[in-house]
Amino acid sequence: MLRNCSCTILLLPVVLLMQVAVLSSGIIFLLAGTGGIDNAEHLPKLSGVYVALIDTAKYETTAGKEKYHGLPDSHDYSKPKDFFAIFPALYCSGKKNGDKYEADYCSPWGKQLFDLQWLWRVWGVDLVEKNYIASYPTLIFAGVMTAVVAAAVALACGALSFCFYWSMVLAALVSWVSAIGMLLAAAAGHMLTNKLVADISSASSGSVSAQWGDTFARVAWVVGGLAVAAAALWALIAVREHRVRVRTGRSRIAARRDRRGGGDGPSAFRVRGASYKHLSVGKDEMAGLHDHGYASHVDLVGVRARTPSPFEPMRHVNVE
Repeated sequence: MLRNCSCTILLLPVVLLMQVAVLSSGIIFLLAGTGGIDNAEHLPKLSGVYVALIDTAKYETTAGKEKYHGLPDSHDYSKPKDFFAIFPALYCSGKKNGDKYEADYCSPWGKQLFDLQWLWRVWGVDLVEKNYIASYPTLIFAGVMTAVVAAAVALACGALSFCFYWSMVLAALVSWVSAIGMLLAAAAGHMLTNKLVADISSASSGSVSAQWGDTFARVAWVVGGLAVAAAALWALIAVREHRVRVRTGRSRIAARRDRRGGGDGPSAFRVRGASYKHLSVGKDEMAGLHDHGYASHVDLVGVRARTPSPFEPMRHVNVE
């Protein structure tokens, strides 16, 4: 299919659109949970794109004569909270109003990931031994950031690939980095939530539960697969362009841009490594038109070489 240069040129916009989809999805992941919470719903932007949601509303603990509901948030003056929503770049906590979650605190973007397992240990929910609580949120953030930056670079290089072959090779390499980053984020989010659902329930005797972030889980895996497909297509196109350059000395895209005309410069074209140009009539050859009363018969044999040209295989040569 890619043997046609037109197919290669048609595939490039398709791959660029795939990179745009990967980049857009990564940006949405990073923006999830941001924005103000002083609104009617008391929720941040893209609040449904969370990795995991920990519901602590039913948890109770007694300290002296006081009874506390929920678990504390050490980054918000240790206030007891009913839920904790873990996003790729931050986390939010708050209270429940009936069945509705209302956030009253969101951590700074990219600077304060979920790390409350040490404080919760004092309150009877021991997750300290679970090392994934401390590492997986960081892996998710690093994976999404890597995917976004690499996708942006790949998109820029892909746009330049219409003019420069090296940018196509760079786009293929960076696309694999983007795919690996997104798959890493998807896998880390899957393992974090899967372990939280099982471990946090047993650590709290069933009074604390964790929920899957279905939107993040599904979209992250789909985008990861799309990133792999884009990287594979970039690699395939780059390999075929390299083969064409080795065989003909130039790329298919550059050859398609050239005008099929005479000369060995920009207007020349190549077929299997050989350069061809159309024969043209010079001033000396046209001088015969002024010496004859008719202009339809001009003898060019005496002016040109008798060696047949590739574009004049049927030219008659006088044999003496």
